[in-house]
Amino acid sequence: MVSAPPVESLGFPFQLVARYVIGALLSVFGILSLFWLIGRWAWLADQAIIDASMSPWLFFVPYAMMTATGIALLLRSRFVFAPFAIYCASFEWRTIKVYGWHQPSLAWLVFGVQLAMLSFLLSLAAKNRLR
Repeated sequence: MVSAPPVESLGFPFQLVARYVIGALLSVFGILSLFWLIGRWAWLADQAIIDASMSPWLFFVPYAMMTATGIALLLRSRFVFAPFAIYCASFEWRTIKVYGWHQPSLAWLVFGVQLAMLSFLLSLAAKNRLR
């Protein structure tokens, strides 16, 4: 007699839930940040005359890419790495431009969260969970 192969227990889908939660949080936070930026655009443009690091475009790029990363994560797109890389690069460039090499502790915390997010995205890609 031929017996059936053992069935593995699926367990709780942590990556599925984490993908939806992280994608929703990134999308909502990015959209709220864009709305904040719309309200402050004129003030930031005036401040950019005095200090170039207050340019509204330096805020627009990371917020737009944060929103795009969240939407790509919700859609399970394998292209989630492109907006995430642009977000990380623009955020790090802006913090280095504003603070120099002596970063405040909050910037190091954000850098750690970005590394954790990158490891989560790589684990999703390694298990073919992205389309």
